[in-house]
Amino acid sequence: MTPTSLATLLRFHRFHLELTRRLDHRLGALHGLSFSDFILLRALALAPAGRLPRSDLALEVGLTASGVTRALLPLEKLGLIVREANERDARVSYAALTPAGLALVEHAAITTEQISQDVLGKLSTEGQMQFLHLVEEIGR
Repeated sequence: MTPTSLATLLRFHRFHLELTRRLDHRLGALHGLSFSDFILLRALALAPAGRLPRSDLALEVGLTASGVTRALLPLEKLGLIVREANERDARVSYAALTPAGLALVEHAAITTEQISQDVLGKLSTEGQMQFLHLVEEIGR
């Protein structure tokens, strides 16, 4: 790793921390969610029928199966998601959005989009597309 790549990596990490802090603060204040909660709920909102096997949800959001289980417990207690059994395989359970969960994630998505605009609006549309391409390229 060259000094420039290390400096870039550290700056990117700092950017990620600041952005997550900002998202956590705003989502928490307005919707009672963390950004991690939003990511989970959004993944379910985008899934067919608003539900996914927990193992698939874990892959989707980059957590372990046990990490997803721990993260979903508070959302389940709040009535935002429910656990559904698989009739064919007792080893598989689904996480499914409730109507309240869907409404909350839709409202939180508006807030998240506003924050995204605040942060990335400093770039032109072309600059945003270049940034997206670079992030995708690095993530491979």
